[in-house]
Amino acid sequence: MGSFAKQEHKGSHSADVSAELLFAIASNDPVSGHTHNFYRYPARFSPLFVREVIRQYSRPGETVLDPFMGGGTAIVEALALGRKVIGVDLNTLAHFVSTVKTTPLSNYDVEVLEEWLADVQDVGRRGIGEADQPVRNLPRHLQKTWADLMAQVEWLPLERQQNFVRCVLLKTGQWAIDCKELIPSGADTLKQFANHFHEMIQGVEEFVGTCRMEGIKKSKIRQNRLLLCRSTAGLESESRLATVSKPTLVVTSPPYPAVHILYHRWQVQGRRETPAPYWLTAFQYEMARSSLSLYSLVSGFSSFAPISSSLASYSVDSCPRYPRYTSPFPELGPLLKRAALLVRG
Repeated sequence: MGSFAKQEHKGSHSADVSAELLFAIASNDPVSGHTHNFYRYPARFSPLFVREVIRQYSRPGETVLDPFMGGGTAIVEALALGRKVIGVDLNTLAHFVSTVKTTPLSNYDVEVLEEWLADVQDVGRRGIGEADQPVRNLPRHLQKTWADLMAQVEWLPLERQQNFVRCVLLKTGQWAIDCKELIPSGADTLKQFANHFHEMIQGVEEFVGTCRMEGIKKSKIRQNRLLLCRSTAGLESESRLATVSKPTLVVTSPPYPAVHILYHRWQVQGRRETPAPYWLTAFQYEMARSSLSLYSLVSGFSSFAPISSSLASYSVDSCPRYPRYTSPFPELGPLLKRAALLVRG
């Protein structure tokens, strides 16, 4: 589910729904482009939809806010369209993925990373990693393979280089075991790791190139984003918000109330769950929660105008695949009716 709210100001866009936005909502195109495929974050929404919303309801240089940023789809698209962006999520994995997706790599970084990859592919580097304790439900041969790579990540001199490699590991781990019946061998996993490595280098370069075309230099990308690992509750009092301009657009995919979604774990050969994503990214195992405080968040940013009841009707009520969304949190109802657009997909 996605939602957005737009502040009214003189000369702003019309509330009429464009054909481009309706097309974006209805599109079933696979997620692709930029750094979007670094990690398949659960319940993510379409970059095409986010791109069109940001393009139509904000201007270059304005600030976009995503209070439940998840895998960073809105963060990537906002920067790629020349906007500044604020992203918030209580989940440390979400914050990590969104950060890596929007962190440029220098020519020096790429050179060091390529040398590192060539070195770790040497068979002499096997068996050097140590797994302190078994990771629950993670196949033992993969834990050994990945422990070797994780030990060698520490050899990289810069944190952004280490985080990039950990994200490659995360993507490869998801490819290998999440919702899979057949688990690949360690050798096949290493080959896929190298493939993902090169694909993700290209993804960063594409993202940086698009930002440059929209007026954000490579050296300025990180200055145009503020990513916070915290609850949205009380966000209006966050001191770090003083460093960025006031948001003119909120676009987000809020948590699904009363729906079991594994934001923080993978399923191995059926319904066995593993916290391997946190192990691969060097975070403590944890049950990440998201705070449903969109009402208090938006109320702290002045008033928001309705977008379009006809578009909300189109995107929710007219889609036969999904029932009408009913929130068990009644305090959200007035806000969603007054200020937000809900879409499913």
